Amino acid sequence: MLVLGPEESNLRRLVQAVIQLSQGRSNANGRITLRANEDTTEIVRSTINGAGGVHFTPRTASASAEYSNGIFRADVEPGRVTITHANNALADREFYFIVLGG
Repeated sequence: MLVLGPEESNLRRLVQAVIQLSQGRSNANGRITLRANEDTTEIVRSTINGAGGVHFTPRTASASAEYSNGIFRADVEPGRVTITHANNALADREFYFIVLGG
């Protein structure tokens, strides 16, 4: 995904960024694995603002179990999402995430 600054004037780069967005690409998404033996995990991205909402999709069976247990919370602030989750030794709780709105 192209990252454009407010001063971008290259039309080709602007068009390419719009095309990528229309194809579903964004720099406000990714994959995250919950930290083992910890009860929080952070996503740090400059594209996250405090008014956005974060949405998760489990990628592994352990992630799906974690998510359905209901002990999963995400607090959004500018530049960071803090995920509160169960503290256990599982190292394969991997999710896709996207931050929307704001």
